[in-house]
Amino acid sequence: SSGSSMQSRRSESKKEKRKSKKEDEKIFRFSHGACPTTKEYIGLRSAEEAEDIVTRPTEFKLYHRLGQNRSITSLEARLPLYIAYRSTKNVARHIPLKTIQQGTRHFLVVGDGDSDHIFETVEALIKFYKTYVQLNSSGDSGMVDVFPV
Repeated sequence: SSGSSMQSRRSESKKEKRKSKKEDEKIFRFSHGACPTTKEYIGLRSAEEAEDIVTRPTEFKLYHRLGQNRSITSLEARLPLYIAYRSTKNVARHIPLKTIQQGTRHFLVVGDGDSDHIFETVEALIKFYKTYVQLNSSGDSGMVDVFPV
C-alpha cells in the first residue's frame, strides 16, 4: 500500500511540474548569464536628477526614488524603484516597478501591472528591454518607444 501511495505522490508531482512550466512561460529569467546591470542602475535619485541622466531617446535607467525632502528623518525603509525613460519624442517618463506575489514567489512588473511580462530578477528585466530596443528599431527615426504610453 505504501508503494501505491508513493506512486500517486509522484504523479501529482509531475502534474504540478507541468502546470508550473506552463505558468512560467512568460516569466523572464536570464539569471545566470552575464548581464552588466550596474551601469543601468543610477542609485538614489530625485525624479529630476534621474531625468538629467537619461538624455538620449529610448534610454532608460533604474533608480530608487527619493522624495523632495532630503532630511534623514523623512527617509523611508523601502524606497520605490522606478525606470527613468526618455521617449522617442524626448519626453521623460518615470515608470514604477512593482513586486507581485504568485504563490511563494515574488516577481517584478513594469508600470500598472497590466503587462504580460513579469520578471524574476532586475537583470532579466534590463536584458529583456535592452533586447527589445535593439529588435524593434523601425519607423522614420529608426526608433520605437520601449515603454509605450
